[in-house]
Amino acid sequence: MKLTGLSSAYIVQNKLLTFNLDVVFKKCLLLWVKPETKFWQTVKKNTPLIRWNRIENSINNGIPDLLGSGETSSFFTVELKITYDNKTIKFSPHQIAWHRINTGPKFIMISTRCQSSVKLFQHTIITGQRTRFTDYSPLAVVNDIKDKEQWTTLQNKMLENT
Repeated sequence: MKLTGLSSAYIVQNKLLTFNLDVVFKKCLLLWVKPETKFWQTVKKNTPLIRWNRIENSINNGIPDLLGSGETSSFFTVELKITYDNKTIKFSPHQIAWHRINTGPKFIMISTRCQSSVKLFQHTIITGQRTRFTDYSPLAVVNDIKDKEQWTTLQNKMLENT
């Protein structure tokens, strides 16, 4: 048997096992990607009417993750958050200050760690460093991240509120 690409073969209990290292590497790489980065890629892919800019800023840690705009809307910001307990999210003191001081449309978008659902909130849910988001009603919910209709509703809520 000829092995193609980057692969490795092992004999275990008299059976030849082969591994395509390209596939193994890609799967491992996905595990190393930060959940927030994966979340950003999902948001970008599923909200095509919004022009997004991801803000990578090491100077001011409080600036939200995303700057968005629609064709006829003004700019708005989105803070991406991953919840690990499905009830609360954490904010740094810099993030809290940024949201209190700056004006304009601001949203908080929350996903579970496994990225099975997404919730969109107004920035006013920020009550402190640990916010219990389950005490607030979301503007929009995506219960199935593969459901384009739910993403369209979420996208429209952001554009309507700017």
